Amino acid sequence: MLSIVLAASLLLILWPLLVLTWLYGVITGGESVGNVRVVRLPADDDPASWKEVNILTFDKKGVKRGIPDFFFRFLPGLIGVLKGDIFLVGAQPRSREQVSTLPSDWRFLYLRTKVGLITEASVMFGDSPSEDELYTAEAYYSATESMSHDLRLLGLWFWQLIVRLPRSAGDPGEADP
Repeated sequence: MLSIVLAASLLLILWPLLVLTWLYGVITGGESVGNVRVVRLPADDDPASWKEVNILTFDKKGVKRGIPDFFFRFLPGLIGVLKGDIFLVGAQPRSREQVSTLPSDWRFLYLRTKVGLITEASVMFGDSPSEDELYTAEAYYSATESMSHDLRLLGLWFWQLIVRLPRSAGDPGEADP
């Protein structure tokens, strides 16, 4: 319920940015505006029982973290959170095919957690975590999933977003450590 309330609050405040981002996507060709189908979690082990949901995105190719990710993936994804299809924080959303190809122990953990816009892996390992880092992050998240942990990850994600804001040329702090 907290995810839905936070998503509604963010959408209430940020809806003009969402509309402007959508218009930008349509004006620049509209090919990247659409839905991504993912397995709704938690789910049973039987692939026949998996339900799929659509998550709105303005970049089907997958943007890097930071401001583009906020505008093109996070903002439109809030609609899915508001509908109750996904959560603000969780494991990485995956298609039916992607879930089917996970190793059995990883799939077992994955199917028993929840999917979210913000993931443990993205907060802890950045844009391109290795397969081992991704597995470790999702295993850790599935074991420690709680409201306090979700709020911590949400706070860290927003902090990283603010810290990575574009800096002016010549700023001594321009180089990221």
